[in-house]
Amino acid sequence: MSFVPNLRTKRPDEPPVQSKIDVLVNYLDVLNAAETAGGLVTGIPNPSSYKVAVVGTGPAGVVAAYELLRLGVTVDIYSSDQASYRYGRAFSHPFPGNEEYLAEMGAMRFPPSEAGLFFYLSKFGISYNDHFPDPGKVDTLLYVDGKSYTWAAGGSAPPLFDKVNAGLHALTTKDTTLADGTVLKSPEAITGYMMAGDYGYALMAWQDWITNFEHLSFGAGLSVIFQLNPNPPGGTRWTDEDMEIFGTLGVGSGGFGSLYSVQFLEIFRLFVNELETDQKFIPTGIASVFNAIATTKVNGVSVIDGHIAHDIVDIQTAAGGQGQITLTSDAGTAQTYDRVIWAAPKWASQANTTLVEFLQTAVGPPPGPGAPNVVSAVKELHTISSSKAFILTPNKFWLKNQGMPANIQSDTLIRGLYCLDYTPEDPDGLGVVLISYTWQDDSAKQIALSSDNETRIKRLVQDVAQIDADFANYLVPLNRDYTNNTIFIDWLTQPNYHGAFKLNYPKQDPLLQTYYTFFMDAGGSTDPHLYLAGDDVSFMGGWCEGAIETAINAASAVGVSLGGIPVTSVFDGKTIYYNYGVYRSE
Repeated sequence: MSFVPNLRTKRPDEPPVQSKIDVLVNYLDVLNAAETAGGLVTGIPNPSSYKVAVVGTGPAGVVAAYELLRLGVTVDIYSSDQASYRYGRAFSHPFPGNEEYLAEMGAMRFPPSEAGLFFYLSKFGISYNDHFPDPGKVDTLLYVDGKSYTWAAGGSAPPLFDKVNAGLHALTTKDTTLADGTVLKSPEAITGYMMAGDYGYALMAWQDWITNFEHLSFGAGLSVIFQLNPNPPGGTRWTDEDMEIFGTLGVGSGGFGSLYSVQFLEIFRLFVNELETDQKFIPTGIASVFNAIATTKVNGVSVIDGHIAHDIVDIQTAAGGQGQITLTSDAGTAQTYDRVIWAAPKWASQANTTLVEFLQTAVGPPPGPGAPNVVSAVKELHTISSSKAFILTPNKFWLKNQGMPANIQSDTLIRGLYCLDYTPEDPDGLGVVLISYTWQDDSAKQIALSSDNETRIKRLVQDVAQIDADFANYLVPLNRDYTNNTIFIDWLTQPNYHGAFKLNYPKQDPLLQTYYTFFMDAGGSTDPHLYLAGDDVSFMGGWCEGAIETAINAASAVGVSLGGIPVTSVFDGKTIYYNYGVYRSE
């Protein structure tokens, strides 16, 4: 869901990093090689004789199904969602009657370091631009403790943020020396190793961060680096007030406080992977790329052609000893498949299906009490909540009124507000205002509000009014139609989702490592014939790239399991070399 805003900009001549630090596989190379070869895997004997099921029509499911079709196998894809605009959390919700205006319910800003995503954007001709209204990129109003601060577009954040801004900049660009003298390479240096192909140096540098911080929450890690450290990045220790400022409004870009409880590395790896750098806006919506993938014919058949609009409720090993898997839908229909890719949200899968029971049988018991295993990963990896609310306005009022902000970041109920322009060529076009974007506890407050559109939106507008009364006066939906021209979502209460995306708690990376590498058993003696995909399987929860890369892994696993040879092996990922379970303090 691209939950961190744009914080850095590279020069036009600086390419984005392609590999990701926890995996160290260049998926752009993988996809380019597959494009040349005609598929991720070659040499499958009689591929048309095999039938594969994909469960879930989010980004991972759609990409996996498309790449399977390119291998020549028959594909069914299951999902309860029948609407063409909804691809899991790549959910671009059009306003009824004004379909060119969108409410991006999930992912909404996209860094070029998402190499797999940008490969498909290019392949299917989906355009993007630099016009997402991130804080400081457009005129921004910051509101904290009852006081307002202005941040002019392209200028520096207000002086209130000088210390935390200097500290964060130093943390990401210079090596960090801890209180005990340990020196850790900067994200910028580690990124440089990856871009140069020096994976050995990158691996060693990242292992040092794992050893020192994998067991800490984000808030605790910041305290170790900036408060308890005599040599803090930026040269000045942070006070509790600085931690509060960073938690409330970040560096003026939006607060991180609701994420203080998640694991430190879950946030820190975003900087190493450049996920907060040069983020792009897709005017046709993120769903447009997955719709293009799903509707494109491969040898006369598309992913959509194999869509079965039913949930899977039961998974069993088929009788006969051939390793096939029988899936039973909520309609009571049972189908047997040679291989299965499970790309549905995992908490929902545990609650609504027998996935956990199947995996317990397929992989057997863990090697010892508390040992990380894929079943524990499904049940225990942390998923966060998120809420969004949108208004379709009669005009782009923020452009028509000089000095009016296009972005508001606050410590109030709304937290983050963004003004979106889907028709920049038409100054008289309609406006879209993301009036509130929240996570975790702040999302829980939203869930407690009324489920009635008008009541909820008016409460949020009331919140905006205490920040900027003039701005709030414009927050009235087109034709005062609250039913069709306001939209909100609470991902925690969405059927079949049970949350927005995965962000680990401290000490959960060993579980994630087991989860991510599950596909590597394909073709071996312990091949489960079922493979997992989705951003919650990846080290990039909340980003489309995590879904795409694990989809490529799973589709490759199917091909290898059926006797093929990968064109460029994703099985060489370096994540197996990291030791996520040893902590310096212990």
